[in-house]
Amino acid sequence: MKSKAAEEPILAEVVIQRPSSAGVEPSEKKKDEPDQWYVIFRFSIAGEPTFRSVVELLDGSYAVEESATGEQSPVSENAPRARSERSAQDQKGRQDPYQLVHSATFDIPSVQWNPLSGKLPLQLHATVSNAREYLMQTHTNKTQPQLDLTLIKLSPYTPTAAVAARGGNPLDHLHHWLVEVDFEQQAEARMPAEKVFMLLDGRVLSLR
Repeated sequence: MKSKAAEEPILAEVVIQRPSSAGVEPSEKKKDEPDQWYVIFRFSIAGEPTFRSVVELLDGSYAVEESATGEQSPVSENAPRARSERSAQDQKGRQDPYQLVHSATFDIPSVQWNPLSGKLPLQLHATVSNAREYLMQTHTNKTQPQLDLTLIKLSPYTPTAAVAARGGNPLDHLHHWLVEVDFEQQAEARMPAEKVFMLLDGRVLSLR
């Protein structure tokens, strides 16, 4: 018989996404169309092969529970390292964020977030603005691209290697989150999404 604690869901991922962004060309978007977003809360439950997902609009007016494939978050300790669409560090100096947070030399953030006991310690507007500014600074073209925000994702990770290298206690580092901010270029030709990865203390970790 499973214990009650083992059956409690654990928040494994938070995704804020625009429904209309998938499969819609920039030229097809209407300027007067409401900017609609939805939030996906993905939970893992011990002994279950799939995630439980709750989807709702930003105002909380609609919610639905659904099952998802039982893949682990790419930054969870036991998950296989996700491969970047580009190389781990390509000619632009982009680095794989999943490798960085599991490195022994990773500079561990002092800010953590326990979803069960506190508010998210970052302002989404400021986070998106900082990510956009950082991304624009990486473009060397005279004409900088127009960027549309398409997704914000929070994924938990435990910096085990860095904690061990400092002689720390892993139990003190169970509530770190990686923040991914995705942008889409406003162009006739569809370009790959630009992804900025940040930490809860506001630092930009890498681009992908």
